[in-house]
Amino acid sequence: MDKKMKIGFVGYIRPDEPDFWENAKILADVGYKGIEHAGAFLEQEDGIDKIKRLRDIGLEPLTVSTDIDYLTNNGIAGLPEKAAKLGVDNVSVYACSILNGHRGRDQHVTFDGFMKDVDVLAETSTALKKEGLTLRYHNHAPEFKQVFDGLPAFDILMRNTDDLQVLLDVAWVAYGGADPVRIIYEWGPRLHALHLKDFQYAPLRTAWNERYHSAFTSVGSGVVDIRGCMKAALEFGLTWGIMEQDAMNQLSPMDSLRASYYNVKEYGLAE
Repeated sequence: MDKKMKIGFVGYIRPDEPDFWENAKILADVGYKGIEHAGAFLEQEDGIDKIKRLRDIGLEPLTVSTDIDYLTNNGIAGLPEKAAKLGVDNVSVYACSILNGHRGRDQHVTFDGFMKDVDVLAETSTALKKEGLTLRYHNHAPEFKQVFDGLPAFDILMRNTDDLQVLLDVAWVAYGGADPVRIIYEWGPRLHALHLKDFQYAPLRTAWNERYHSAFTSVGSGVVDIRGCMKAALEFGLTWGIMEQDAMNQLSPMDSLRASYYNVKEYGLAE
């Protein structure tokens, strides 16, 4: 296969850390080409200069971030302007009530509550499409664990949002009990990018809370079929795989980023 994915990252190093720029340059030299959390710079007075500095060292900003509460209360107000300043063609929302309920933030996860969020995502994704932008939804495990009338919440979301695309987190798909490679083949035309994440085997916890899973690990060193996910995604023309690790394992953030990149580079699937 000649096609390869560009590799970005989200998290690991924070813009407010004193060595952020040194580490960002190191990661660009390793081979990373994008950074997903660059939109935070838009809130800073010199943010446009910092965004340019990222591009100058070879890291492309990847998305504008928002949340379901903002979309519910404000629609898409201000988001096209942020995307234009950042120079991206998409907006990302990282959760809805289906996750918050499982994490104990809401008393119950109800079908009606979930469908209210689905309606918001449907409306705002269509509105953003008219502005030339894509709204991406980032999944977690509950979208696959939670079932309503025999259908996983993820299927319900996808069947009721024609213009919404997905930033598919492959580890959370697997943790939720589904096969991420199968999900990619089933919904490939609706996928925008992959979050490449991995975990080592550990007994599943019954409680969904802030602790999540204790065994996240560098990408390619766990049980998720990262190679299969990337190969399937490339068949649908996806261009970005974005490294994410919710908690460090044995390596430091920088070492884990290096290991993760070299693992997928060794697959022959990363630029």
